[in-house]
Amino acid sequence: MGPTRPKQSGPADQFRRQLSTLMGGQADTQLVALLQQTNTKWSAAIDRSSPAAGLELASRTPILAIGSFTSEDPVPTLPRFQQMVRDHDITYYLIPEVKLPDSWRVDPKPADPSSTMQPNAPQGIWHPAGNTEILAWVTAHYTATHHFDDMAVYDLTAPPH
Repeated sequence: MGPTRPKQSGPADQFRRQLSTLMGGQADTQLVALLQQTNTKWSAAIDRSSPAAGLELASRTPILAIGSFTSEDPVPTLPRFQQMVRDHDITYYLIPEVKLPDSWRVDPKPADPSSTMQPNAPQGIWHPAGNTEILAWVTAHYTATHHFDDMAVYDLTAPPH
């Protein structure tokens, strides 16, 4: 082993911590407690299996991994996801909110349909979502009810707006 890396607090360190959480690292304790209070088939849904696995292990609740490991598997489709929401199978939809350091920000072109930057998102927030159809549908119909450790939480059991 070698010497441990000194704790840093700059923008690059914050970005590394956010990426660790995104890759299934340590979950926020408040988010874990929220997931443990659910009683649906899936406590939450999140893009990619790495963060889903980390949250599932931390909360001991079932988490739906949208898109599998790389987010490229088209499961579930948007119509299937919508049906699961209508059937009250999923309580929360989780969207990582990675805050990019100012020097790393590149605003997407307004006409770029594949962009995961949301028009109403704070400046410099990146939502690394593989299934942009589900992301767009959730953010168009629901409002984030919580923000835990760089994670936006959308309550899918609330009435859509």
